[in-house]
Amino acid sequence: MSFIEGKLKEFIDAAASEFDSTLSQDRAIPSEEDDTPRGHTLDALLADHKTRRDALWKRLHELEDEKKARGQFRLDEQRSTLQEKQAAMAQFEDIEMRKQMDYQLQEINNIKHPENEVAQLQAKDRLAATVSQLKDLKHHLRRELAHARERLAREETALSESEELKSVLETKYDQVDSPEAIRQYVSQNKGKRAIIRARQNQVMSELRDFLDMYYPPHPCQPAKNRRAHIDSSDEEDQGDAEELCDLKFLVEDLINAAVLAPENPYIDLVPGSYWPPYIETLVKANIAQRDPEDSLKIRLCDFRVSWDNDPS
Repeated sequence: MSFIEGKLKEFIDAAASEFDSTLSQDRAIPSEEDDTPRGHTLDALLADHKTRRDALWKRLHELEDEKKARGQFRLDEQRSTLQEKQAAMAQFEDIEMRKQMDYQLQEINNIKHPENEVAQLQAKDRLAATVSQLKDLKHHLRRELAHARERLAREETALSESEELKSVLETKYDQVDSPEAIRQYVSQNKGKRAIIRARQNQVMSELRDFLDMYYPPHPCQPAKNRRAHIDSSDEEDQGDAEELCDLKFLVEDLINAAVLAPENPYIDLVPGSYWPPYIETLVKANIAQRDPEDSLKIRLCDFRVSWDNDPS
């Protein structure tokens, strides 16, 4: 006998013994409250208690019958294979599941309705939860409304500034679009261009004077293919064949290339037409820079001078 079956047998025996003891003591006792309202209430309670006791006794018999039914599928320690034991357990579980299914089918229509007080308490609890949720929603909506008002104020300010800017631009456009304004603009720019051109000529003149004073023309370094020819001739022919490298002309070529062809401002250094120290002077002074892919090409460094004040 397994442990569960032993406990079940003890429970049934104890319940039967208690029922027999109670039944033997169930006798009518005369009382002063007989045929009184309180007596009738007590009699009704005793009758209800007796009905419940009978139901318990019926349940005990059912448990005893179940015990006998389970004895048919008790696991035998002498069974030879594990499969037989598993089959017996499965059969027992099937019987229990069928009993539970029958009980559920019987109880499916027995809907227990809560008492009025319980229903009222549940309704109050749901109502309180709904009120709490609505309060939280109200606070959230207030925060969202405040944020929306702030965004609206910012957008209204931006709209006002945009309208003012639009008005100013339209006024300026009307002023510029008139023929008189166009003539005035052309006249002003013509005067500025004349001033700038005069200043440019002055700067270039001063630059030429500076280069003639400190960087006078110097004989160019002869090319390798021409050196043998020059060495074979006499000094007079060699003096006639020498070319001079004038730094001011080289700077002018760099400026012209930067202005006329800004997409490709490099000039070629033809061997025998320049003096290398002058080229290195321009490079080290950050006035010119070499082509990263061809060392025989240089260009003017990309720097610009902006006028802080009006040139006039």
